[in-house]
This record gives sequence, structure tokens and C-alpha cells, in this order.
Amino acid sequence: MMSNVDIPILYHSKTSVCSQKVRLVLAELDVEWQGIVVDLKKGEQFADEYLSVNPKASVPTYIDNGSTLTESNDIMLHLSKNALGGKHPFADPDRLNEVMFWLDLSVRFHTAVHVLTTLALNRAKLQNLSDQELREKLNRIPDKARAQRIFDVVQNGLAGIAASSSIIYLKNIFQKIETDLEQNAFLCGGELSLADLAILPFVKRIEFLQLTPDWSGATFPNVQNWMQKLEARPSFERAVLSFHSAEALEKYKVHGTPLREELMKL
Repeated sequence: MMSNVDIPILYHSKTSVCSQKVRLVLAELDVEWQGIVVDLKKGEQFADEYLSVNPKASVPTYIDNGSTLTESNDIMLHLSKNALGGKHPFADPDRLNEVMFWLDLSVRFHTAVHVLTTLALNRAKLQNLSDQELREKLNRIPDKARAQRIFDVVQNGLAGIAASSSIIYLKNIFQKIETDLEQNAFLCGGELSLADLAILPFVKRIEFLQLTPDWSGATFPNVQNWMQKLEARPSFERAVLSFHSAEALEKYKVHGTPLREELMKL
């Protein structure tokens, strides 16, 4: 993992939603960076070399001028403050409180999206592990609350607390986004902000999984229009689509569709 220390380094995973958040900001600000891919499926986040950089065993990790940041929201704010000497619109202090609301909200959104992704893509594989194998796998995760949610998904599926609370949250946040976009083109007004870039990857993951909560009878035209605007920006191709293979997108669809059918029965 040796790299040129003069250029910021981003440890990231190709399809990680939090990695996408940071890559979107890097693309929008046209920041030069070195990418080191951490393969989560292979467990590279648990390698000693990576843990020495990020003991949380999570992605992304951003190293810039000797500073190491391990939370995607912190990285986004760091990038915005450094752009154009702190004069970039992303760093506008008049919008900071509103932007921070959405950045904080994205943390809870991440929890819900991770639970639903685990339910759709990984539950069946995890159920095939022995009790000992599952315990060992979960014990490697430093975030014990995350490990407990995974265990709940494996054991209880849609009937579990993790899944049921995530489904409720998913409905609520889509409705929140829909309502906030009634008067504005973007989440914090008429211009793109960090808020949009923080929320978009989670909305897209839900769409990739076929789990947009229109199965509950609601419709989200404002969300769809907002996504189309963001998808038309060059940053979306550079930071999101280019890291998703056709195989990965098909996997989301194939495994998410049965879950959607189950949700429609609830």
C-alpha cells in the first residue's frame, strides 16, 4: 500500500456507499487523489496493514498532508473547506447548519441501507455458516452495534428489529426528501451542496436493490427528478457508475427483487 505522499490517498471500496459520497465530492471539486481499493468481500479491511491506518476496519479512509480521516462526513467537510481557499460554495457558512442536518441524517440512512443490503445480498450466505463460523466473522467487526444488527438480520430476517426499523426509516426518509424538494431543486436550496452528495449514494443503492418504497403506495416524483439532475452531472459517472460493473448492478436487482416482493405483502 505504498503511495506518493504528495497526493492525498483515498482507501475506498468500489461499491461502498460511504466511499461513493467522498468520491462524488472529489469529482465535483476536481481534486487529484490516489485510490487504493480495499476489497471488503475478501476481508481486506481486517488486514493488519489496513487496521494500522483505520482501526475501525471501515472505508473510506482519507490521508492528506499527514492527517488521517476515517469518517466520510469528516472527509467531505475537509475537502469543502480546503477548496478554493475555503471560498467554494460547498463551504458556505450560511448553509452549514442545513448541510450538517443532512450529513447527520446520512449516518442513520447508512445504517438502514446496510441492513437492507445485508438482508437482500448476504443473509442466505451467512445462514449457511456454522454458529462458530458466524460468531468468528462477527467478532472481527470492531463496531459491535453493526455486528449485532447483522446477527439480527441473519437470525430473524424481516421479523427482526434491525429490518423492521430500517424499513420504517426508509419510508420516512424518502418522504422527507420528497417534501423538501417540493420548493427546491436541491436539498439545501437552489444549488448543489454536500447534502445532495451525501444522500445520493444511499438513494441509488435502494434503487439498485429495487427497494424504493413506492411498494408502500407512496410516489416520489421529486426524488426522481432530483436524482436525474445529479445523474446528469459528470461526477456521477466518475464517482459512482464507473465503479459498478454490470454484474454488480444485476446482482443488486436479482437479490433485491424477491425482498421487494416480500415487502409488498406486509
